[in-house]
Amino acid sequence: MKPGCSRALDPRIWPVVPLALGKAGVPEFVARCLGGGELQFDLLAGVLRFFSYCSYKSPIWRAVSTEGNFMALDDILLEAEEKMIKTEDVVQNEFSGVRTGKASPSLVENILVEVYGSHMRIRELAGITAPEPRMLMIQPWDTTSVQPIEKAIQKANLGLNPAVQGKFIRIVLPELSTERRIEFTKIVKKMAEDGRVAIRHVRRDALEHLKKEKDGVTEDQVEAAEKEIQKLTDLYVSKIDAHVMAKEKEIMTV
Repeated sequence: MKPGCSRALDPRIWPVVPLALGKAGVPEFVARCLGGGELQFDLLAGVLRFFSYCSYKSPIWRAVSTEGNFMALDDILLEAEEKMIKTEDVVQNEFSGVRTGKASPSLVENILVEVYGSHMRIRELAGITAPEPRMLMIQPWDTTSVQPIEKAIQKANLGLNPAVQGKFIRIVLPELSTERRIEFTKIVKKMAEDGRVAIRHVRRDALEHLKKEKDGVTEDQVEAAEKEIQKLTDLYVSKIDAHVMAKEKEIMTV
């Protein structure tokens, strides 16, 4: 952890620091905590741990100790990172629905089934296993959902042919041709690009939000936050790049 960096701290500390310090400043706050029993002593310990991560000259320290606007800037960064994490999760979830040469429950588990008057994912209705490299077995917990699950798989346009065998649904994956594999790699590349675009949109929104936070915030603080947003953007774009490369390799492996 580099001095001045607060990103790995317990998020429960964030609301405490600015409220605890307020206008009283550090000395008075420390004095209050030392005489205030176990609860306030724990609060003091948390704040001191927070300051141990921040150098005195860092923009984050100045925002807490002089301006009281740490929460505004850091909330923007945290919100941006949360959105980027969700975007990465969405891309990975979409990748799991693209066929490879090997059977995997993730291929069908998120398919929506119309049942019980609503839509539910197959993983919420049945157990899914891969007893053989190119076979999936689906065992619905309620036999009345067998036909709806079969129908949903057929409608998903994944090139799968489910076969009902009593209380089970069996799916044998046909061998993928080279042309079909190449087609699937194009699909995952498009998914990846959509993810990159979404992350850049998060960056744009965060930067626009930063421009609005001018009261009590110095130019140095804003500049530091902008650099952090760019670092997050680069990080999550590179993660998507790594995911798509791994998925392409998986698809093309015979």
